[in-house]
Amino acid sequence: MAYHNWFSSTVGHLPMWQHALLIVVGMVATAIIIGGGMALFAAGLTKVITGRTDGSINAFAWAAFISPVLAFFAAKYSLQALGS
Repeated sequence: MAYHNWFSSTVGHLPMWQHALLIVVGMVATAIIIGGGMALFAAGLTKVITGRTDGSINAFAWAAFISPVLAFFAAKYSLQALGS
């Protein structure tokens, strides 16, 4: 919704409080969903490769690096899938 309203060629006019709500809720939801998923993926990948369950700092660092990139592209492709 935020991607569509801010970067679309036909920008919808929303009140400032709705923009603030989109920003705050979007940051929290993205951090939990995508960041948590990437952390689980990194832990699972470390377990498969090394056999240890304690995790890898390097794998978690790469997961933290790629999470914002995935969040940006997820918004773009979900809007394309919805036909917006």
